[in-house]
Amino acid sequence: MSRRRRIYRAAAILTGVAALLCLYLALVRHTGFMPGCPFRRITGLDCPGCGSQRAFLDLLGGHPIRALRHNLLLLPAATYLTALAILPKENRLRQRLTSAPAIYIILAAIIGWWIIRNILPLHEP
Repeated sequence: MSRRRRIYRAAAILTGVAALLCLYLALVRHTGFMPGCPFRRITGLDCPGCGSQRAFLDLLGGHPIRALRHNLLLLPAATYLTALAILPKENRLRQRLTSAPAIYIILAAIIGWWIIRNILPLHEP
């Protein structure tokens, strides 16, 4: 990867982090605005992503344990997506993370989490 491309990638990541911090500080913290889950509103059940907004805000606020209580999959998902954003396409680890078996494992984890979270009371509202 060329130096220019690495600089652009780093700038994009820093811009994304700055945008997320602005969102947290300006919108959510001061207004309290957080849209609800349409799936939960219609069915009364949690979707795999329910609690992600609260968990994400807890991560931004430096509370990873509280974030895991809201949505157990957010931290692994954030780590996975960060790895995909950082690793070059030619990287062997990235190729393994995006292989068909890896995608099937991720899909199974999401479906398993969806079922478990609706059977057991694991999270705070």
